[in-house]
Amino acid sequence: MVAILISRGVKKTMGTWWRVGFVMCVVDLLIFAVIGSVWWKVLGFC
Repeated sequence: MVAILISRGVKKTMGTWWRVGFVMCVVDLLIFAVIGSVWWKVLGFC
């Protein structure tokens, strides 16, 4: 799904895909860290 949205039929280099993958990984980690820490607070673990 992400690949379809990013590429839109334009050929990308391998370096571009690695860069996009890294950015998506960092964004996912930030989302999980923020939402996860709030959820742990709600559950009383922190």
